[in-house]
Amino acid sequence: APPTRSSYASLLQPRRRRRQLHLSAAPEDDRPLVPLSPVRQAACVGSLLALFTVNQWSRSLIFYLVDFTDRAGQPAAAVAEASRAFMNVELGFDQAQYGLLASLGFAAVFSFASFL
Repeated sequence: APPTRSSYASLLQPRRRRRQLHLSAAPEDDRPLVPLSPVRQAACVGSLLALFTVNQWSRSLIFYLVDFTDRAGQPAAAVAEASRAFMNVELGFDQAQYGLLASLGFAAVFSFASFL
């Protein structure tokens, strides 16, 4: 059915103002909200920025802990040093297993940790 004039009119009517909920007070509480001081605002933003940075660093750390070069002709000392420095050499996993760990494994760990 084609739209009627009344359906268009409902789009042009002003919308009702929604009641705003604040975290610091219950909806039935009429106390005025106290704004954060500039120092506390800066501390909150700084804390959130630091948390975001640490999260990104920890998520990208796995990219620096792997090396998939062929070590077949290298001396034993170089292989021992590589096994100390790179987790895939120590654990013996290949690129496919690394891809699964880097994508699904870390996503699962971070998702689980967000629920705690």
